Amino acid sequence: MADGWQFTPIETPACNRRFVLDGCEDLPAMVGDGFVATYWRPSPEALAALNAGLPLRICVMGDRPQPLAVDTEAM
Repeated sequence: MADGWQFTPIETPACNRRFVLDGCEDLPAMVGDGFVATYWRPSPEALAALNAGLPLRICVMGDRPQPLAVDTEAM
C-alpha cells in the first residue's frame, strides 16, 4: 500500500452488525442473505491517487480469487 493511502471503515445506516477482534478497530458491516458488505472512506491521499488513475488493489487471503464486488453507494 502506498504511503498515505488509507481507507477507513465507516458505519452507514445499512450496517446491522459490528465485527470485533482484539487489537483491531471494530468493523461495521451489513450482513445479508449470503453476503457481508463493508463501507470504506478513502483518505484525501488515496482519493487523489485514484483520481490520478492509479489502480485499486484488493488482496484476499487464500490461493485463489474469492467472489467479491467493488462499487460505490450514495449515503
